[in-house]
Amino acid sequence: MVEPVSLTGAMLAALAASKFVETAAVKASEVVMPAVLKQAGTQVDAMWQRVKRHFAGNGKAESAIAQIETTQSTEALRKLAVYLDDDLQEPQHQALADDLRQMAQQIINIGQPQQTATTFNIDARDEARVNAVGELNATTVNFGDGQR
Repeated sequence: MVEPVSLTGAMLAALAASKFVETAAVKASEVVMPAVLKQAGTQVDAMWQRVKRHFAGNGKAESAIAQIETTQSTEALRKLAVYLDDDLQEPQHQALADDLRQMAQQIINIGQPQQTATTFNIDARDEARVNAVGELNATTVNFGDGQR
């Protein structure tokens, strides 16, 4: 998992709108590789829907959203980013900020290699010998004394 990044309202708006506006996709690719954006289609859609739900009833924001969806307006994207930045600063919108940052982090993590943990239980008795080939990256390794 990649370390969390600091995402502004402008970056979150760009990430959410990346499927509509080319310049948004370019801005979003500053944090997320373009190939990852393609893989993250459903996550990007969910993020966009979350932004739309938040601004339901806000005429100016709804107008900007409609322009982004229909005309791919970069000016409308800039306006939406300002509205989003303003709202993310407000304590009553902390849930929105948390949701969008979590969604963005999930999208960013799509392109990151996943670490897996594998556990091996090997029972070697007497003078048995066990050879293992591989790489060990661990914080804890327990070797017993062989006695039960």
